[in-house]
Amino acid sequence: MNNLRLVILDYPKLNLGLSEVRKTFGDILATKQVNFDRASNRYISMGPLDMISTHFLIYDQSNIYMPKIVAGIRLCYSDRAKHHNVPLPIEEYISYAPVEYQKKFDKFRKGKSVIVDNNALFVDPHYTYSQTGLKLSEILYFALVQFIVRKGHGHWVGATNERFKASRWGLPTGFAEKNLVFTHPKVPDPHMLLLVEPLNYQWLNECTELYRGVIDNRVEIVPKPYPINETLMSVEEVTEFIKQNDVDESKMAA
Repeated sequence: MNNLRLVILDYPKLNLGLSEVRKTFGDILATKQVNFDRASNRYISMGPLDMISTHFLIYDQSNIYMPKIVAGIRLCYSDRAKHHNVPLPIEEYISYAPVEYQKKFDKFRKGKSVIVDNNALFVDPHYTYSQTGLKLSEILYFALVQFIVRKGHGHWVGATNERFKASRWGLPTGFAEKNLVFTHPKVPDPHMLLLVEPLNYQWLNECTELYRGVIDNRVEIVPKPYPINETLMSVEEVTEFIKQNDVDESKMAA
């Protein structure tokens, strides 16, 4: 792990004046496309959501002159999507799922002012858990869920590619009904619809201890200030909050 570094890039549209944002954003677009070609060479990964989302990236810095992204995942938010007049990923694929699943999503979203959509997980095939023993996907999910809490939310929605058994990384993060499987319209593999709420604070606390060094050494590029309707809790604040709520609420919900 010594050569790996977590980078969090939030809402790049608001920071395009920074050279490090432009460099990181370019890295994201190229690396995502190469990795998503593994799932479907017809899929174009770049889209307007990339400009307004939160990107969680793991860089391999072994070559200090050419660090490269080896894993990543993305968070999108319905309030930002609405503001910029673009749909969330789930709003584009949910109509291809069985009607029963669509009803579950409609019920899930009721009463929520913001829907948090988790998507676009990728891991370089040379850095997968089976190849390295490193749980890069778990690190990404931890950073992502911690960030969800920092933003004041308590849920996420998404669809995990089951060709790569991706639900094994998403399910520990909170309570979700299992086996809601359908064929994704853009990446035609079996995907599991996950509507996750509540979050698993016990898992979060365990990951906080396990990956404390990863979080402490992260590079984080976020808007300063945030748009007036958004806030972001500090890592110190969220760590204390997670400790105070250290109970596996997903088992309670079950």
